[in-house]
Amino acid sequence: MRKYELTLNGKSFRIELLDLGAEEATFDVNGREITVTIDRVAEVFSHTEDSRTIENRASRAPSPAPPQTRSAGASGASEPGRVTAPIPGSILSVYVKVGDTVAAGEPLLKMEAMKMENEINARIGGTVTAVNVQEGDSVSQGQELVLVSP
Repeated sequence: MRKYELTLNGKSFRIELLDLGAEEATFDVNGREITVTIDRVAEVFSHTEDSRTIENRASRAPSPAPPQTRSAGASGASEPGRVTAPIPGSILSVYVKVGDTVAAGEPLLKMEAMKMENEINARIGGTVTAVNVQEGDSVSQGQELVLVSP
Protein backbone atom coordinates (compact mmCIF):
# COMPACT_ATOMS: atom_id res chain seq x y z
CA MET A 1 0.00 0.00 0.00
CA ARG A 2 1.47 3.39 0.98
CA LYS A 3 4.92 4.04 2.42
CA TYR A 4 5.99 7.08 4.42
CA GLU A 5 9.22 8.48 5.86
CA LEU A 6 8.32 10.60 8.91
CA THR A 7 10.16 12.42 11.65
CA LEU A 8 8.34 12.80 14.95
CA ASN A 9 9.97 14.49 17.94
CA GLY A 10 13.35 14.15 16.20
CA LYS A 11 13.01 10.40 15.60
CA SER A 12 12.75 8.95 12.06
CA PHE A 13 10.14 6.35 11.16
CA ARG A 14 9.67 4.23 8.04
CA ILE A 15 5.96 3.51 7.93
CA GLU A 16 4.11 1.28 5.48
CA LEU A 17 0.33 0.99 5.58
CA LEU A 18 -0.39 -2.74 5.39
CA ASP A 19 -4.15 -2.82 5.91
CA LEU A 20 -6.82 -0.16 6.36
CA GLY A 21 -10.32 -0.86 7.64
CA ALA A 22 -13.08 1.33 9.00
CA GLU A 23 -12.16 0.51 12.61
CA GLU A 24 -8.43 -0.18 12.58
CA ALA A 25 -5.29 0.04 10.49
CA THR A 26 -2.15 -2.09 10.43
CA PHE A 27 1.23 -0.52 9.80
CA ASP A 28 4.80 -1.70 9.51
CA VAL A 29 6.79 0.82 11.58
CA ASN A 30 10.55 0.40 11.23
CA GLY A 31 10.05 -3.34 10.64
CA ARG A 32 7.54 -3.85 13.46
CA GLU A 33 3.87 -4.56 12.76
CA ILE A 34 1.48 -2.34 14.72
CA THR A 35 -2.32 -2.32 14.70
CA VAL A 36 -4.05 0.88 15.76
CA THR A 37 -7.67 1.74 16.45
CA ILE A 38 -9.20 4.45 14.28
CA ASP A 39 -11.13 6.75 16.62
CA ARG A 40 -12.03 9.24 13.94
CA VAL A 41 -11.04 10.27 10.45
CA ALA A 42 -9.87 13.86 10.08
CA GLU A 43 -10.36 15.88 6.96
CA VAL A 44 -7.49 15.63 4.52
CA PHE A 45 -5.25 18.65 4.90
CA SER A 46 -3.75 20.46 1.96
CA HIS A 47 -0.23 21.69 1.39
CA THR A 48 -1.49 25.24 1.91
CA GLU A 49 -2.10 24.75 5.64
CA ASP A 50 0.55 26.22 7.86
CA SER A 51 3.20 23.93 9.32
CA ARG A 52 1.83 24.36 12.87
CA THR A 53 -1.45 22.69 11.85
CA ILE A 54 0.36 19.87 10.11
CA GLU A 55 2.71 19.42 13.06
CA ASN A 56 -0.23 19.29 15.51
CA ARG A 57 -1.93 16.62 13.45
CA ALA A 58 1.30 14.67 13.07
CA SER A 59 1.79 14.67 16.83
CA ARG A 60 -1.31 12.48 17.12
CA ALA A 61 0.23 9.83 14.85
CA PRO A 62 0.64 6.37 16.39
CA SER A 63 3.97 5.80 18.08
CA PRO A 64 5.62 2.41 18.12
CA ALA A 65 4.03 0.24 20.77
CA PRO A 66 3.35 -3.45 21.14
CA PRO A 67 0.49 -4.71 18.97
CA GLN A 68 -2.75 -4.55 20.90
CA THR A 69 -5.83 -6.67 20.74
CA ARG A 70 -8.84 -4.50 20.17
CA SER A 71 -12.43 -5.27 20.93
CA ALA A 72 -14.57 -5.20 17.84
CA GLY A 73 -16.93 -2.33 17.26
CA ALA A 74 -17.33 1.02 15.69
CA SER A 75 -14.93 3.57 16.95
CA GLY A 76 -15.77 6.97 18.29
CA ALA A 77 -18.66 5.75 20.40
CA SER A 78 -18.66 7.23 23.89
CA GLU A 79 -20.87 4.45 25.28
CA PRO A 80 -19.83 0.82 24.71
CA GLY A 81 -23.21 -0.15 23.24
CA ARG A 82 -23.47 2.89 20.98
CA VAL A 83 -22.24 1.89 17.51
CA THR A 84 -21.41 4.84 15.26
CA ALA A 85 -20.12 5.27 11.73
CA PRO A 86 -16.33 5.51 11.87
CA ILE A 87 -16.24 7.41 8.55
CA PRO A 88 -18.84 8.64 6.05
CA GLY A 89 -20.26 5.93 3.84
CA SER A 90 -23.34 4.01 2.81
CA ILE A 91 -25.08 1.04 4.39
CA LEU A 92 -24.95 -2.11 2.26
CA SER A 93 -26.60 -4.60 4.65
CA VAL A 94 -28.15 -4.61 8.11
CA TYR A 95 -27.80 -7.98 9.85
CA VAL A 96 -29.79 -7.25 13.04
CA LYS A 97 -33.16 -5.92 14.15
CA VAL A 98 -34.48 -4.51 17.43
CA GLY A 99 -34.78 -7.28 20.00
CA ASP A 100 -31.96 -9.43 18.61
CA THR A 101 -29.35 -10.70 21.06
CA VAL A 102 -25.76 -10.17 19.90
CA ALA A 103 -22.33 -11.15 21.20
CA ALA A 104 -19.36 -8.80 21.43
CA GLY A 105 -17.59 -8.81 18.07
CA GLU A 106 -20.65 -9.99 16.15
CA PRO A 107 -21.23 -8.19 12.82
CA LEU A 108 -24.20 -5.79 12.97
CA LEU A 109 -24.08 -4.30 9.49
CA LYS A 110 -21.93 -3.86 6.42
CA MET A 111 -21.02 -0.41 5.18
CA GLU A 112 -19.14 0.86 2.18
CA ALA A 113 -16.68 3.70 2.71
CA MET A 114 -13.91 4.90 0.44
CA LYS A 115 -14.76 2.08 -2.02
CA MET A 116 -14.13 -0.55 0.67
CA GLU A 117 -16.71 -2.80 2.32
CA ASN A 118 -16.44 -2.96 6.12
CA GLU A 119 -18.39 -4.93 8.66
CA ILE A 120 -19.28 -2.94 11.75
CA ASN A 121 -19.31 -5.12 14.86
CA ALA A 122 -20.86 -4.98 18.31
CA ARG A 123 -18.46 -3.75 21.00
CA ILE A 124 -20.43 -5.46 23.75
CA GLY A 125 -22.84 -8.35 24.04
CA GLY A 126 -26.48 -7.56 24.71
CA THR A 127 -29.82 -6.78 23.12
CA VAL A 128 -30.23 -4.54 20.09
CA THR A 129 -32.46 -1.69 21.27
CA ALA A 130 -32.25 0.56 18.19
CA VAL A 131 -31.37 0.21 14.52
CA ASN A 132 -31.18 3.71 13.09
CA VAL A 133 -30.26 2.86 9.49
CA GLN A 134 -31.42 0.69 6.66
CA GLU A 135 -29.85 -0.66 3.50
CA GLY A 136 -29.03 2.14 1.07
CA ASP A 137 -28.77 4.91 3.68
CA SER A 138 -25.87 7.35 3.49
CA VAL A 139 -24.29 8.01 6.88
CA SER A 140 -21.99 10.66 8.31
CA GLN A 141 -18.98 10.09 10.52
CA GLY A 142 -20.11 9.70 14.12
CA GLN A 143 -23.75 9.05 13.23
CA GLU A 144 -25.33 6.47 15.55
CA LEU A 145 -26.12 3.30 13.58
CA VAL A 146 -27.14 0.75 16.21
CA LEU A 147 -27.58 0.75 19.97
CA VAL A 148 -26.90 -2.39 22.02
CA SER A 149 -27.91 -2.55 25.68
CA PRO A 150 -26.02 -4.96 27.95
